[in-house]
Amino acid sequence: MLSSLFSNPASALPHRVKNILLVDTSIIRQTGIDQEQERIHLCYSLNQNRMKQIKVTDHHMAESLLYFTFEKGDLVMADAGYAAAQNYIYAQEQQADVILRITPKTFCLYDADDKKISLVSLLKQAEDQGVCMVEVFGICRYKSKMGFVRVIAQKLPEEQARKAKKRKQRKVSKNQNQITQDTLFCSGWIVVITTLGIEYSGEEILYLYRSRWQVERLFKRLKQNFSITTTSLQLFSDLIIQSSLNECVLMGLINFLGFGGLIPKWQIIF
Repeated sequence: MLSSLFSNPASALPHRVKNILLVDTSIIRQTGIDQEQERIHLCYSLNQNRMKQIKVTDHHMAESLLYFTFEKGDLVMADAGYAAAQNYIYAQEQQADVILRITPKTFCLYDADDKKISLVSLLKQAEDQGVCMVEVFGICRYKSKMGFVRVIAQKLPEEQARKAKKRKQRKVSKNQNQITQDTLFCSGWIVVITTLGIEYSGEEILYLYRSRWQVERLFKRLKQNFSITTTSLQLFSDLIIQSSLNECVLMGLINFLGFGGLIPKWQIIF
């Protein structure tokens, strides 16, 4: 059902979803003595092929869905940087559906008796039994609020798992931290939480989540090819959310806004 989404988005959307929104963020840093930094938060519509919302904040502000407004019929997808109960519950309150990737070791999930569910233990048990797909239902909490959660986990193929673990080791080593065995183990799984019900299989939901790479691809193009000026950031935001822009037009617009060197350039970085 969902597998036909990318060949015919208009007709293949899940029945309760009208708009698939991909959310991501990136840091921009001004070249110069002060090295001032800001963060760009993007909300991109996959099926409409256009930017929906853009927010520019101080670089200290973390990833958050609270920068955006959603509505009934939206399906929001984001990576593990957004895997907080506050974000999940916020989207639910706006009547949107979500698919968020999580880190099993750090995401807090509770059962009906308010006992914490160890996702790491469940994944280890599944691996011992030769099970490659795990689903569990639970509750997440933020202050006095709570949300009902469906967790879907799939073990990565051996080669993908090996590469994922290697990437995790490099990242931890770069930050001069020690990697735990649980963290390394979880790198071999893809785990998401979602509001979508059992009418959609775990495979379908994970297939849909993997389309999130398109917003990362957009950021990568921006970082590789263009500079953005401080003054042009707001103009960029205002223009882009009012226009139906494909990727080529978008890059042309960014190039135009950063052209001329009249004001300090910003280098987009990871």
